[in-house]
Amino acid sequence: NLSENEDKAWISLGLIGGIKIDHADELMTDIWTGQHHYLASEKNYLPNDELPLNLMLDIARQNKTKYLLFGDHSINDGIYGVTTYLYNVNTSRLEQDRSYKSGNLFTIIDNISHDLKIDMEIPDQYVKTSKDLPFNEICTKSIDAYKEYCKARYCENINLYVEAEAHLNKSLEYDDKFAFAYRALLWNAYSTNKGKKELEHYSNMVLNTMYNIPEYYQRYAKISHARDIEKDFNKTKMIVEMEIKLNPNNLDLRMQLVSIYIRQLEFEKAIKELEYCYSIDPESKYLLQIMYKYQSMREYTKALEYA
Repeated sequence: NLSENEDKAWISLGLIGGIKIDHADELMTDIWTGQHHYLASEKNYLPNDELPLNLMLDIARQNKTKYLLFGDHSINDGIYGVTTYLYNVNTSRLEQDRSYKSGNLFTIIDNISHDLKIDMEIPDQYVKTSKDLPFNEICTKSIDAYKEYCKARYCENINLYVEAEAHLNKSLEYDDKFAFAYRALLWNAYSTNKGKKELEHYSNMVLNTMYNIPEYYQRYAKISHARDIEKDFNKTKMIVEMEIKLNPNNLDLRMQLVSIYIRQLEFEKAIKELEYCYSIDPESKYLLQIMYKYQSMREYTKALEYA
């Protein structure tokens, strides 16, 4: 029964999703929180299935994250009970387990996020000086809106896009300034091949409501709007280059710049970015792309150096 499954799963999705939102700027590359992965598919697990610990650790290692976070939850008489387990991926050992109880799910998300910063040994100076708004300020104040948003995520995970869209629209009935709901509707619109008018509307609504969401999400909203809606690649390049100055070792940003350079046939600049990425993260995928770029420039001797 889809409705029953959504009701069971939304709290789990809400907790993990909330922690990712709350920690987007500092923890995105250091923690794996159980998203679906091809290794799970190979073991015949579906996107909303719970995974065994060994498989979760294998996936976290594949993603090169330092920590794995998962947990259990219950709700009795309106009181949420949550237990979290933080594992060190390199040693496969439990670093910390914590328990929380509250009638307010957003308070639990805030408390987990605070404790994670301690458990992951994020420097005290950063914790004291960084912007740290409560979850209901960066996401939504409405638990009903958030519940519908999480149910939409459950549906999206199993490709039920019509049902997901209905949940997201209901979410906006509770909070019409819910940036993450508009962001999900934009993704849903791309997935279902909606027309330009709807794509532009949802993208504009993300931009118009994103003032408190983490910089990570604001950054990609601006980039995708310039690239996919306005089709202005010079503006996109300017935004990405500016963001790289602020986040010089963000390799995802640099790879976006690579794709822009390639589109504009600036292969030498693309190669320079790929070489920088390889210097930070010596993965063969960067060397392979450098080889292909030299092939595109018909510099075959250079390409062979990377073969």
